[in-house]
Amino acid sequence: MQKRRLNCPKCGTPVEATNPESKDVVTVSCPKCGLRIGFKFNRSETVIVESKPKKDIGYLMYGKERYELKLGINTIGRKSAKSTATIQIATEDMSVSRVHAEIEVVKLDSGHIKAILRDARDVEKTNIKPMYFGDDRMYLENRLNLENGDTFKMGEIIVKYLQ
Repeated sequence: MQKRRLNCPKCGTPVEATNPESKDVVTVSCPKCGLRIGFKFNRSETVIVESKPKKDIGYLMYGKERYELKLGINTIGRKSAKSTATIQIATEDMSVSRVHAEIEVVKLDSGHIKAILRDARDVEKTNIKPMYFGDDRMYLENRLNLENGDTFKMGEIIVKYLQ
């Protein structure tokens, strides 16, 4: 049985791969950051052949743009120099607030991801349009669990949640 070991190039954690079946390449994930690393066993040295971070948190799509979500609270709004949103969507639609929605991303004990959508608009602003989930208007007190492929409307734009 062959073994190879190196420090993760992303976080520095020691990563070890074993090769009981004598494969040419064995891919393992870093136990700390989730980076996928491929080890080549048909050479004398260890070579990183794949280096992609884990994509299990989820992301938003608007048009062709992809916006990555992070664990915790993600504020979503229109891109602006004055916006405090952590995800700023590039749109000319002024009926989208600079902070229009929040998605709280939680990792459950089972390892599954739960994404909870809520309206975060400043209701005092008259030109800001309400949020919709399907045909249903969202109110500030609403909390919705998002599923893969769900869409919601902010102003006149439609945003899709994917996992």
